[in-house]
Amino acid sequence: MATPASAPAAAGSAPRGKPTKPREYPLMSRRQVEGLIAQGRVVTIIDQFVVKLDGWLAYHPGGDKAIQHMVGRDATDEVTVLHSLEAKAQMTRYRIGRIEGHWRNFVPPIQGGKFRTLEKGDPGIDDAEDDDTLRFFGASSPSDVSSREASPVFDTADTHVRRRPGAASVSSATSATSATDDDHDEKDMDGTAFLDSETRKQIRLDLDKYPALDDETQSEIVRKYRLLDERIKAEGLYDCDYRAYAIEVMRYTLLFAGMLTFLRWGWYFPSAACLGCFWHQLVFSAHDAGHMGITHNFHVDTCIGIFIADFMGGLSIGWWKRNHNVHHIVTNSPSTTRISSICPSSPCLTVSSAT
Repeated sequence: MATPASAPAAAGSAPRGKPTKPREYPLMSRRQVEGLIAQGRVVTIIDQFVVKLDGWLAYHPGGDKAIQHMVGRDATDEVTVLHSLEAKAQMTRYRIGRIEGHWRNFVPPIQGGKFRTLEKGDPGIDDAEDDDTLRFFGASSPSDVSSREASPVFDTADTHVRRRPGAASVSSATSATSATDDDHDEKDMDGTAFLDSETRKQIRLDLDKYPALDDETQSEIVRKYRLLDERIKAEGLYDCDYRAYAIEVMRYTLLFAGMLTFLRWGWYFPSAACLGCFWHQLVFSAHDAGHMGITHNFHVDTCIGIFIADFMGGLSIGWWKRNHNVHHIVTNSPSTTRISSICPSSPCLTVSSAT
């Protein structure tokens, strides 16, 4: 997406017309990145570079929540898929360092992640700590993630990485014992403790059902995802079919004309029904415009979205983008603006009250 003219510019930019050699970035450890996040910095990883987005957070067209959910994580795929090449090029001005090798994601602060400051004299060398993501979801190490049946989408035919002889039977016995203990304890629980118990049950079920969280498994998922993305591009499935929009415009016109006709005749109920259907159908085009899915031009699609959502529907397209885009980044997390009605667990309530 294009960068607004009001966006802050990087300091020390070279004058136009003068050739510049590529900038050298310092190599940063995971511990150093953790220290920056502990200081409240908005830091993420894009294409093996450490990017500090504090100055861009308030200007991000997709809202600040989408960025906050990527703090401490490798956001390469999210940035590549959801941004234009021009927008991605603008992000280079926020680079502060680089990393080497595979990046182990932190749990972002907005999701309840805890970070340690880099104390004076700390060499900034990575500790041999447990993987934060696994610990957050209830497993202390990759070996604690129980074996399960292979996923038809993500798992390869060679499953020796995750599977161990006899692991399935051990996992089943452990799950049965845990379930019995939980059922026994539920009798003496208060409301919050009961919710915590149910959350732990669901986490165990998810760990058995979905691909494991160890680095090798997740790297394989990323590899397959990128191949799928390239295949979709090659087949032209990201390109908009404008003939379908011609049909949509005809539908909108028919509903709007019906609303005016019935209103003129004094048939107010049919007129209101046509107006409601007109607004309802417009939402789909506003959604596409908000995702830059019509012309793929940030300014043109934004103007289309403003005309449809703001002018015709009375809904701010900017507000919608700030609240909606995060659901494409963290697909299973509800919008915090609706947290009181659809919060699924007690940890969700705790994290949301803090943010």
